[in-house]
Amino acid sequence: MESFHELMLRLMQARNANGLQHGNNLVQNAETSKPKVLARKERRVISFHQRKVLEERYQQKPYNNEQENRLLAEELQIGHDQVANWFRKRRFREKQQKQKQKQKEIQSASGQENPVEFRCKSESVTGPEQSVPMDFTKQETSIGPGDN
Repeated sequence: MESFHELMLRLMQARNANGLQHGNNLVQNAETSKPKVLARKERRVISFHQRKVLEERYQQKPYNNEQENRLLAEELQIGHDQVANWFRKRRFREKQQKQKQKQKEIQSASGQENPVEFRCKSESVTGPEQSVPMDFTKQETSIGPGDN
């Protein structure tokens, strides 16, 4: 029976033989049997005019259906996926701006100049802290600092 290590090694060799490598866009070329890198799509930049039209439509209606996206994409001569992504990202940006504005209003109302984060012990930046269970069976009978 194969060990886990041997099995993984065999699997990786089979993947490499087929031209598949983890983390890369490599494909086996059938003619030369050498891997070739697939080209990434170029980023399509939205012009100022297109952005202005998209922003105007967003102000009228922030949520479009598929047909409205296609018509707008045809009008602006860009892909409908690009229009849908622009609207999605614009809604996200607006949501973030509202949250920041709300946080600033809360800070100004409380008189704080610098933001302060309040966290529970379990929400530590370094990770959850270990809590020590308290022993409630022991009861101290002393009343004051002088009593022993």
